[in-house]
Amino acid sequence: MKTLQLIAAIGLWSMNVAAQNQTSTDKTDIVPPCETTFITLGTGVNSNYGLAGLGVDFKIMDNVQASVSGGLGSWGFKSAGEFRFFYSGCMQKGSALALGVAYASGLPEMETELELSNEETKNVTLELGASTNMQVSWYKTYAIKEHHRFFFQVGYSFPVSGTNYKVTSGESLSDVSKTTMKILAPGGVLVATGFGFGF
Repeated sequence: MKTLQLIAAIGLWSMNVAAQNQTSTDKTDIVPPCETTFITLGTGVNSNYGLAGLGVDFKIMDNVQASVSGGLGSWGFKSAGEFRFFYSGCMQKGSALALGVAYASGLPEMETELELSNEETKNVTLELGASTNMQVSWYKTYAIKEHHRFFFQVGYSFPVSGTNYKVTSGESLSDVSKTTMKILAPGGVLVATGFGFGF
């Protein structure tokens, strides 16, 4: 009788240990969710979103995410495409090297106050030509709750062609105004930030 009780006790103890091990294994097998597809609202300077815009980010292979975006910028409508190479597999909370190309449509007419070559300041009418830029940047994401993310991006935008504009009202700009137009034109330091809604 004592032998049967001992065997039963050992059996119950073995089943309890096995159940605990199984629970422990199940916990370690659980991988926290990590979204790869996002609808993104963004803003920035020389960013893919212009001053304010919208983008779609989606995974195309392990560690590689593609993005298409557009928005309104200081040089007309902005559209862009980008590939991001994430150091880790998680695109919701990780770092990436980003390479892309951006296109600014320009504006057929813009009126602004600038200094002229005779040092007089007045409103002039400009025509802004289209501009294409190549971009390289570092991209960092932070998970927000279970599905969303916040991002920060910094890099440089390289103009494919020079500053493209005309003074259609006929005035001659001063060197200071020409420098101002180069600063306003697409290209230079890239800084962007925004929020992605994952699904």
